[in-house]
Amino acid sequence: MPTNSPKEHPATTEKEIIAIVARQHEYFKSGATKSYQSRIENLNKLKSALVKYESEIHAALREDLGKPAFEAYLSETGFSLLDISKGKFRKRRFFSNKSLSIFSLPAARTGNFRRMSQRRNKNGW
Repeated sequence: MPTNSPKEHPATTEKEIIAIVARQHEYFKSGATKSYQSRIENLNKLKSALVKYESEIHAALREDLGKPAFEAYLSETGFSLLDISKGKFRKRRFFSNKSLSIFSLPAARTGNFRRMSQRRNKNGW
């Protein structure tokens, strides 16, 4: 009779973790992650993995932290899926051919807002 318990996975050894991290560093250094297309592909892969393994993720969160499935979705997988969607939109905007204005930088916007508020106060509105 099948059980609903999560699949048992063998523990990853320290050597395996070090090898994985080294491969990830080499992949990153190769420049393969710089293009818009590769970033979107990786976000799509991450989204697919989250959807595919959602029940296992929720089961692990229930076992480790005592989170019910709806709370796990709201606080973990749902937010991650939303961030991926937002990230794809932001990347499209970031990689567009438009040149960036200095006022699109956060520090410049903050200074600009300060001047606007001072001007408003001086003008009485």
